Amino acid sequence: GQTVFEQVANATKCGTAAAAAGSGDAVDCLVALPATNLSHAMGIIPAGMCCGGHQGKIWITWAPTIDGVELKAHPYETIQKAKLTLSVPIMHGTNADEGAPFVGVSKYLLHPALMADWKKWYTPVMGAGAAERLDKLFYDTNTTYPPAGVRTRAWWAADRAMTDQVCSCGARMSSRALSSSSQPIFQYEFAPSSWGVVPHGAEIGYLFQAEWLKGEDLTLAAQMLGMWTHFAASRRPTAD
Repeated sequence: GQTVFEQVANATKCGTAAAAAGSGDAVDCLVALPATNLSHAMGIIPAGMCCGGHQGKIWITWAPTIDGVELKAHPYETIQKAKLTLSVPIMHGTNADEGAPFVGVSKYLLHPALMADWKKWYTPVMGAGAAERLDKLFYDTNTTYPPAGVRTRAWWAADRAMTDQVCSCGARMSSRALSSSSQPIFQYEFAPSSWGVVPHGAEIGYLFQAEWLKGEDLTLAAQMLGMWTHFAASRRPTAD
């Protein structure tokens, strides 16, 4: 990863670029800018400029910066090294296709487009040959994808690689790092059978008992709400 000074320098570049959408580069200027100006500024900042070689922040120019003051280390490193002591249990999880909204439907109809983006995204943080390794794992040898249709094999590979990178692997790593605590760690994967693709945010309707829920989805929502409520009240997802 980057040194503290490199991260602060890169974050400063991003702040300056955002401020260029207004009339200056002071904090007051940024606070006063309309949201549309800031959105435009974030869109023109070169991908990865704020993130450098720090794995896991490839696209997010507005991610928190390890500045040595407010944030002194990567949260995962803090969990690992400090042997974080939990005072309460943790329940967390991910959806089966968290990456789906971020890879689109039409962009990866063809395999070459997938390889081109994998090279652009992952080579800076994983080194030469990263795209080829991902291709072998997610495209060549994976046998779990549905038959090609609107969503091609290349799309499924993009979706699952993105899902692992932004959500699933981080959740598993966090669970393992926290498992030395005396408090239990509960982790779930949300994948209702009625959905062909289970994207980021799909669980929200179940949690809040959306009106569109019918049949087995309504049953699942009731089970889910019961488990989450029981966890909040008793520190265990279920009575047994």
